[in-house]
Amino acid sequence: GMIKVLGRHENEEGDICMKHDENNGFVAYFQIDKNPKRKLETTEDYDVFAISTYKSAVDYSRIVEISFQPLFPNCIPAICSIASFASELFMKSIVYLKLQKQCKGHDLFEIYNLLPNEIKEEIKHNHPCSNTKKEIFELELKETGKGFETLRYHHEKSRLAFNAVFIIELMLTLRSCCSHFFNKER
Repeated sequence: GMIKVLGRHENEEGDICMKHDENNGFVAYFQIDKNPKRKLETTEDYDVFAISTYKSAVDYSRIVEISFQPLFPNCIPAICSIASFASELFMKSIVYLKLQKQCKGHDLFEIYNLLPNEIKEEIKHNHPCSNTKKEIFELELKETGKGFETLRYHHEKSRLAFNAVFIIELMLTLRSCCSHFFNKER
């Protein structure tokens, strides 16, 4: 159905609708936390959610690629925060697709440990580890696992050290891995 974007109406307060779908009525709100979440009950729900999560991760990864250049040396923590979030979404898309279960939290190491062993091995095998060793891949992942939570508040830290290259390479590895899964299954 056609979606129309509605503006705020004078003298209205509360849950003001932003979009109107001719088939479903009001579907989205200006107050963004009021927007409905997807229901995850059936296999089809999880499959649709997995694809949506994957597409969102691709979008965030593109922002990282555009931003990760010498023009923005002071933006590395912010860029790596987005890369960590993209990595989280890539892994969650696999959880939704392969395990058909919900996945909460932002810790990359914890989400990685939910994945089937063969997928974990594929990720580890394909990660270039250009500035670290494959033998300590899991340690690197554990140390950077809270990147999204921590790096978006990097301004609160008096000092900050992290492996930016590992985070960016993880995002790219996961994007490639997910592309393989989603293209193979779709």
